[in-house]
Amino acid sequence: MAKECRKYGIILVLASQEAKDFHVSLFSAIANYLVLKLTDQDARALVRNVST
Repeated sequence: MAKECRKYGIILVLASQEAKDFHVSLFSAIANYLVLKLTDQDARALVRNVST
């Protein structure tokens, strides 16, 4: 769904309290991230999924 929204210029907002709630493929389909306070575990998950 994230890819389809991006293709048609639709804004999709996803929110969760933990980074592990999102599938790994989602991070490659989105263009912007807003990350607020993180635990060490969530920070590691984001680094694995976001960094190239």
